[in-house]
Amino acid sequence: MKTVLIDIYKIHIHRLGFLRVLIGATAMYMVIPSIIIIYAFSATLFRFLAHYLFGARVELWKNHIIIDRNRIKHLCLIDRINCTYCGFANGVTNLMIYQIDEISRNSKALNWWKYLIFLPFILVHILVIVILEITCQLAYNIIISRALKYKRISIKEASRNMSNIKYAPHIPYLLKIFLGIYRNQWYRMDNNLQEIESSWCPIRHYERQNKVKYPDHHKRFYTPGKLYYMEKTLEKEGTVLNRK
Repeated sequence: MKTVLIDIYKIHIHRLGFLRVLIGATAMYMVIPSIIIIYAFSATLFRFLAHYLFGARVELWKNHIIIDRNRIKHLCLIDRINCTYCGFANGVTNLMIYQIDEISRNSKALNWWKYLIFLPFILVHILVIVILEITCQLAYNIIISRALKYKRISIKEASRNMSNIKYAPHIPYLLKIFLGIYRNQWYRMDNNLQEIESSWCPIRHYERQNKVKYPDHHKRFYTPGKLYYMEKTLEKEGTVLNRK
């Protein structure tokens, strides 16, 4: 049975050296439990309040979280686990960015009693933001990206890239600040996942569905039948992302 992960490990070890790959890969796996727990909690709470507090349309999980690459033939158990995790992490990240933008553009005016609900909601998510920064962003920026030579994106750079966000005119100033900070964090998480997935598991989804919103960087991924060419690209470039 083919083990894609082992083949890719060998490719990166040849490019970067055993110690770099060991440090980077270990850090990636260490943050997985915190990502799963925080992602699931944050996305569930945020989507609930997006609808009942802000009156925004709630996007369906199934339109973003696509877990099907584990069905690709000839993959070993750990490859299937990795594909399942990537589908979950990428899906939740894209779902959160979409949901934040939906609130920014289309949320209804808040009544005074909704402000009272909104304030503790901010406090809870501030804690989530801090935990994500400590466990994920710092792990990526300090360890993973340096060891594996990935692109890092700063808070300032993310803010510049988000400068075209449109807010509904009635959104209060405090909410705009919160949504901006929260989206900035998810935007950087999306960058981190792109870098990791594009060098470790750049395989397209098993099937295409009409209503599903696939990540843009997946356009450069390889179909399951072209894993040989995927590995050749990784040997040459280290990633399928366009660095030019």
